[in-house]
Parts: sequence; C-alpha cells; structure tokens
Amino acid sequence: MLSLSIRQIEYAVATFEFGSISGAAEALNISQPALSVAISRIEEHFGKPLFIRRKGASVVPTSFGFSFLHDANVLLKDFNHLLDNKNENILTKKPIFVGCFIDLAPMMLAPTVIHLKNKFPNINLSTSVGDFELLSKQLKNGTIDFALTYNLGLDADFNLKTIANLKPKIFVEENHKFVGKSKVLLKDLAKEKLVLADQELSVSHIMSLFQQNNITPTIEHRVVTLELMRSYVANGLGVGISYTTPNSDRSYDGKVLKILDFEDYAHEEPIVIATNKYNPPSDIALKLIDEMSLLFKVK
Repeated sequence: MLSLSIRQIEYAVATFEFGSISGAAEALNISQPALSVAISRIEEHFGKPLFIRRKGASVVPTSFGFSFLHDANVLLKDFNHLLDNKNENILTKKPIFVGCFIDLAPMMLAPTVIHLKNKFPNINLSTSVGDFELLSKQLKNGTIDFALTYNLGLDADFNLKTIANLKPKIFVEENHKFVGKSKVLLKDLAKEKLVLADQELSVSHIMSLFQQNNITPTIEHRVVTLELMRSYVANGLGVGISYTTPNSDRSYDGKVLKILDFEDYAHEEPIVIATNKYNPPSDIALKLIDEMSLLFKVK
C-alpha cells in the first residue's frame, strides 16, 4: 500500500512553486499547519529533507528535494491528464471494438467504418461480426464496446438506441406468380413454401408475423445465412422473408430475384446500437454511437 498520497505530493510541489508554505497554503486554501504536516510526512518517508527552511526567507529545495519535486511535478501532470477523460488523445489510444449482426454487416459495417474513420481519423477501431448469441456474450464480457444489431435476444442488461427501422420484405424468383403485384397479402404467403434464414431467434421472429394473424405457414427450407436464402429463392426453391434487404437483385450465383412489399403488414423492426448497462461506453465510444445515429437516421 502507498504510504504517501497524491494530495501530500501536490502540497509539496505547490510549496516549491509558491516559494513558501504560507503562499502555498493560501493558494490551496488550506491551513499552514496542514501543509507543513504533509511535507513532514514525505520527509519522514524518505528520511531526507525536501527544503532548506530559513526564517523569513523563501523555501529552497535540497538536492534530494529538487530531484523529488521534479519527478513529482511530472507525476501530477500525468495524473491530471489521466483524470481528464474528455481528452480525446488519451481515449483514442484505446481500441474501440464494434460488433455487428452477421446479416447487417455486408450492408452497414463498411459504411460505418468509413464514416467513423473520416470523422475521427485517429480512432483505433476494430470490428467483429456474429450472430445474436455471440454479440450478446461479447457485450456482457466486455469484448466489444457496442453492437449494431436487431433487438432480438437482448434482455434488461442492455441499453438500446434505435438508429433505423426496417420493414419485412418478400423475396421471390423472377418468374414467380407474385411478380407484377404491387403488394402481397400475408395469407397468400401461407400457401407458399418458405425459405428462411435460421439464425436462432430470426426464424421464430418471422413466424410471429403469421402467428399474430392466426395463419400457419409452411417452412420448406431453413438455411444458415441470408445470402443462402436468397440463392434458394432465386433458384425457385421457395419464397423468402427478411427484414434485411440487400440492394442487389441477384443472388451470389447470378440468378435474378424480386423483392416485394407486404400489403397488410406494416410492422417495422428497429436496428439498434446495444451497450452493456453495467459497462457504460467511454466518451469516445459515445461519440461514435452518436455519429452512427446520424449516418443511419431513423426514418
């Protein structure tokens, strides 16, 4: 345990700077006896005097005192610098780790990185991509500072900031009978073979669209990723539903697919930035979150 305090060291440095115990005591708004005691404690600790004391004259550091006070002054500056958590130069030295839900990453992660690095050129930014379970785990153990995701599987341990809202879309192959319709009824989808991306909570979330309307759909294929779902659909293996809508009208294998709207379902799914309630983001992380809110503005 440290036997000397920062306060005692601060008093000794102030005495040197003001040239007297009385001047330092007045500047620090403490009593002269309290300041004298602090200096005495330091001298007792080292067994050496800090100052040459002469009645009626300014205090003069001893050889030891001069060396000690020089190092103490550096220590106090570093200590104050450490406490100044608004100092962006310090904060940007710490890497900021951003997590992103796997389906959102191809659309949103690169624009996010570019925007944040343009806004904060010195930021040390790292990213990771995962499913709902992984992001939740990383947030709880502090592996990431915040996550860009849907609000699925996130409990009361997280704070959520909505940055965008997405409506579910219907995916069909280019010659499907739905093509040409401006919108599709939910009940019409119950007659189709569905292809859904099966990422823990995502299937049950899509299924809730039907359950809320007492409609029972048929799931023909459960696939592991959004892009695999799009490929199945483009190749005529069924109809897909997703809140995540890539801008491309072709699957990875070059087949065309069409994206349609619901006629009777307008629920929007929020995209959120999630943080751990018990591990609040740093000041610089909060700045990044604010910038992301501006980039993806809630519609």
